[in-house]
Amino acid sequence: MLKSQLAPQRPQSAPERYYSDACSPLKEAVVNAVHSLQSVHMIELIRTNDSVLLSFAEALIKEAGIAYFIADTNMSIIEGSLGVLPRRLLVSDDQVEEARQILIDAKIEHELRDQ
Repeated sequence: MLKSQLAPQRPQSAPERYYSDACSPLKEAVVNAVHSLQSVHMIELIRTNDSVLLSFAEALIKEAGIAYFIADTNMSIIEGSLGVLPRRLLVSDDQVEEARQILIDAKIEHELRDQ
């Protein structure tokens, strides 16, 4: 027998042992989503500490079916209420004009970032 055959094999970790087959489609979907997000260029439309305004703008953008992302949410929560780290509404660069027009129509154009 070879020495490698006699050596004990490293046990699989719990995720490998229990979930490797069941989660492979999910794992693949997550990896694909991350790769697609990395290839999308996002433009900042709003930067604010006003959670009501941000929620309103997010609802409008979501209803229109525009790809968006709320950045710095977790950092804003960690930082507390000092207002040092506002949250940002980012939209896909190919839909920025449509999103901008929706927010102008909603009468919150004064909150929009300069182009």
